[in-house]
Amino acid sequence: MEQFCFYVTYINDFCTCTSLFTTLFADDGSCLAKNKNLNELIIYVNLELQKIANWFLSNKMAINTSKTKFILFRTQGKKVDDQICKIVFNNNEIGKFQDPQTRHRQ
Repeated sequence: MEQFCFYVTYINDFCTCTSLFTTLFADDGSCLAKNKNLNELIIYVNLELQKIANWFLSNKMAINTSKTKFILFRTQGKKVDDQICKIVFNNNEIGKFQDPQTRHRQ
């Protein structure tokens, strides 16, 4: 139990490093953001991810960016140019989650 308590103390201030809505469970986490303007959303998320990257660096922790994905929720039928959706964490581009069940609808 002491190791778990140490871990909780270690990550307890994570949510203070960003204004993104964050959720943490065990060793997994999610960040959420919204904006009506896609370009502004991408800029905002990338700035906040840089703050998170700095927090991880300061705490001598790392994220496996090969396992990290983002998902974009939008109004049904609204077209989005995937070329402008460049999300970056610590100079590594984050891939977009592709749901196999919806891939044929895009």
